[in-house]
Amino acid sequence: MSVRVVEGDLITAYGAGIDACWAGLVAGQSAVKSLSRFSTDSFQCHCAATLNGLTYRQGESVVWQMLSRLLAENDPRIPDGTPVLLASTTGEVDVLEQAVDAGESDCSESKLAYLLEK
Repeated sequence: MSVRVVEGDLITAYGAGIDACWAGLVAGQSAVKSLSRFSTDSFQCHCAATLNGLTYRQGESVVWQMLSRLLAENDPRIPDGTPVLLASTTGEVDVLEQAVDAGESDCSESKLAYLLEK
């Protein structure tokens, strides 16, 4: 079996697309900035790499919003049966945070595998 990557796309705090990410990295720019989406007074860190245009705690998870955007933008180029690779350090962190805030002990909906069920 051989594998060939013929196309790729991503959304990062640098912006949409591989070119935006590469340009930020090559320029030595950090995508980490002061966080304004919510109060960071109770945290040790007040900075993060965030994406604009995502709604937090209002409907779809942040990961699902990003994945939906990528798939919609690339739909004409994606042949049927094409595998999609999704990488995350912890899964859907906003879903995990909501479960913890609600005192729930079952946080399984925050795991990436749960996305397959959607």
